[in-house]
Amino acid sequence: IAVDRATRVEQIKSRWNPLFDQQYAQLVALASKAKLDPVVLKNYKYLLDDFLHVRQVIDAALNSASGDIEAAAAYAEEETGEFMMAIPELANQIAKIKSITCLKGKIAKKVTGTAPKCPAGYKKK
Repeated sequence: IAVDRATRVEQIKSRWNPLFDQQYAQLVALASKAKLDPVVLKNYKYLLDDFLHVRQVIDAALNSASGDIEAAAAYAEEETGEFMMAIPELANQIAKIKSITCLKGKIAKKVTGTAPKCPAGYKKK
């Protein structure tokens, strides 16, 4: 049974929007910890930018009267699968971020990163 365009667009949105919303929530939850390490932050920003671009492309196709909605549905399926793998990978990188305290006389300095090292002249507490 063939369905009209508006019905098919709603089917696609109801199928993929909850998954995209869940993935976006996961990304937002990782933001504050990702900022603790410059390499992880760079990876986070890249993944977030990619995610937002994918959503924009899919939404544009679905909201356009001439957009290829079946291509948008296939793209949504492919990209949500990629994000299902990429988001946990980023979470693992974030989980490896550690903080150490370094001392130099009475001065204490907190160093954070995936492999934190005390600055020259400081000793790990």
